[in-house]
Amino acid sequence: MAATDFIASTTYPIDKISGYQTGSTTVAATSTASPTAAHSLGYKPLYFIKWSTTPTFETSFDEIGVSTLDNLQLTAQTDETTLYLLISNNSASSVTLYYRVIYFMPPDVNLDADETTSALDTYNKNTNFNYTKVFDEDNLGSGNRTIAHNLGYYPQAEVWYERDDGKLLHLVSNQVTASASNPTAEMTTAALILKNNGVTITKWYYRIYVDEN
Repeated sequence: MAATDFIASTTYPIDKISGYQTGSTTVAATSTASPTAAHSLGYKPLYFIKWSTTPTFETSFDEIGVSTLDNLQLTAQTDETTLYLLISNNSASSVTLYYRVIYFMPPDVNLDADETTSALDTYNKNTNFNYTKVFDEDNLGSGNRTIAHNLGYYPQAEVWYERDDGKLLHLVSNQVTASASNPTAEMTTAALILKNNGVTITKWYYRIYVDEN
């Protein structure tokens, strides 16, 4: 049986959380906010962020480009010391946004990471859920890049990029046409294609998973 038939596989590693962060911020009506929070990891972490308008996260949302809520949207950036949030509230009243972030150590960093499981979940693993299995991960220099995987299907992937201002961003949105402010990632059955589309990118980070998209 193929690795895609299993929740986990000893052939391929899974994502390993190296840190996490939670918090909240209130944004006034019809305004923007740019709060920051120190993450204290000592490197630019790859990240996933979820946000909600309730502290229980009964309903949660992703970065802009994946999901928004009415007139609310959020995106994030990281560097060696700080998490940067960029929030827009176009509604007629102030809103408190709650956020949760998990961090991953990039492939060009090799440091000891503190244990996080006890603070995040009751279980080390839960067989009710699939664990995406990392087929390939790396960091690449600037410019457009093509990474062959030759899996014969469309695998899941995640991409981050570092700009020339030193900030690291999660690539979460694409446009049909190239934009000077919008790097893109295209997946085929043979390769992951990264395009900077005029943005000055100093480094790409990617993960291709065995799991199908």
